[in-house]
Amino acid sequence: MAYELNGENISYDYEELIAELKSDIAEGLIDTSSIINIVRRPNPKLTRVNYTPIVDYYYPRALMELTEPLEVLYNRDEYSQEEWDSMEEERKQRLEQYRKDEPTFEKATVLAVLTEMEQWNSII
Repeated sequence: MAYELNGENISYDYEELIAELKSDIAEGLIDTSSIINIVRRPNPKLTRVNYTPIVDYYYPRALMELTEPLEVLYNRDEYSQEEWDSMEEERKQRLEQYRKDEPTFEKATVLAVLTEMEQWNSII
């Protein structure tokens, strides 16, 4: 559902995030009552309707998983040195992004987030 403002439809493309959340629910990683941390970023096309879209989300245990040694989570012998180095670099980047996003976290249930995204979902 899009919103109308002065005869113009206003919406936001949430297809990817909706698919990710629904996949996580189907895999049993979360359920609709789970509390997640969401990240919003301003979008110039939506400022006139006073809406700041959701651009990412984190599970509450994300920081623990990002700081846990890789050796605890994965069997080191199953990866080449190149693969392991790549995993460590990706993890470092994800932790940096988490730290940058953390001050802006909003807590919400998965159901509330899905409902909001489905209401706004559409390509602008």
